[in-house]
Amino acid sequence: MTEKDRLQEEVKKLRKRITQLERRLAKGEKTKSVLMARVERSIDSAGDPDSMFENNALRTEREQAAAEKKKLEAQLQQAQKMEAVGTLAGGIAHEFNNILSTIIGYTELVMEDVPEEGTVQANLQEVFKAAVRARGLVQGITEAP
Repeated sequence: MTEKDRLQEEVKKLRKRITQLERRLAKGEKTKSVLMARVERSIDSAGDPDSMFENNALRTEREQAAAEKKKLEAQLQQAQKMEAVGTLAGGIAHEFNNILSTIIGYTELVMEDVPEEGTVQANLQEVFKAAVRARGLVQGITEAP
């Protein structure tokens, strides 16, 4: 018997063992069990198999459900964190908008008291434009979907 034939026989035996194990598990447990098996063969330079690796893992549905629950809990925590960050950002944007409203209002009052010609009026107009532009940015952030 060649090495290749021997390895093929080993794979057949392994498949038979897996099938038998699956049957026993299905009969003996209240929860369905899942058997995961991996068989790898390496080939030498002549194209003949020279080694085989077997890896079997057994997991019940309960273990799978626990893993899925843990994954979903992590996703929920991430969503809650994002919601908290959104709430915080909305509060900051609201406060910033209040500050900008004060700047805009007082700038308009001072602009009425200052002569229209001169550098003070020009500087106040720049402050007013910047505050209005900033208010537009805050509104764009808070109104975004």
